Amino acid sequence: MQGVELLEHAVDDANGSALALGLQNVAFHRADVRDVDLSAGSIFYLYYPFHGVVASTVASALGALAQQKDITVYASG
Repeated sequence: MQGVELLEHAVDDANGSALALGLQNVAFHRADVRDVDLSAGSIFYLYYPFHGVVASTVASALGALAQQKDITVYASG
């Protein structure tokens, strides 16, 4: 599993939590989600969903991906 977060401290917190929970194959990276290749994913969890241009860009990318394969999107926040 891979996570993407724009804020460095949130990446550090998430990686620390994964380590403390003993989760394997989990990594969080600092990046702008608009610059990430989402094509390998099949389940997307959007915490505190985006607004404006970011939301539109992510929705378009996930919509295009959904035309190619089944995906699941969950948004909270």
